[in-house]
Amino acid sequence: MKKILPLLIVAFIAVCGCDDKKGKNVVTINTTPETETDSTVYGKCGEQSAASSIELITDDGVSHQYYKDDSTDEDPVKGGIEAGDRLALIIKAGESGDTIATSVINLTTLYGKWSSMDKTFEIRPDGSLIYAIQHESNPNAKWRVFNGKLILNADTFKIQELGIDTLYLEGNNGKVAFKRQ
Repeated sequence: MKKILPLLIVAFIAVCGCDDKKGKNVVTINTTPETETDSTVYGKCGEQSAASSIELITDDGVSHQYYKDDSTDEDPVKGGIEAGDRLALIIKAGESGDTIATSVINLTTLYGKWSSMDKTFEIRPDGSLIYAIQHESNPNAKWRVFNGKLILNADTFKIQELGIDTLYLEGNNGKVAFKRQ
């Protein structure tokens, strides 16, 4: 199939009679399927969370206990944890059979209006991303957490810090700071 696909694309373009010189009938085909799956575990923070562990009640209603990763100096928790908050966790198996949370993003803390020097937007629980400035508006703007990273439209960021009124993101073009509106 991998050998046939490029031939089919060339044949399709040839049959269409696409003509780049006139700017008409230009066909663009994305041949790279999204094969990566999201390893993030989602749910609500339970009452049994403590300084070293997190109780997560997953979206299917099952309660799990995860230990916070203490193998690095960086705190795996971004945005704090409080019972009832919606969380996104990246987990791994520990050496002693325990399950370790290597990344914890408090989605409840992430929701809301954020602004930087040149951008203002709102992250909503339904996955929509609303821009405040007219020329930035995109009716299909979306956000999500995927494999422990924040994706805003097509841009992927690592959350460096998430607080009640601060959000620091790191992307391919450097770091950017936001404050709560």
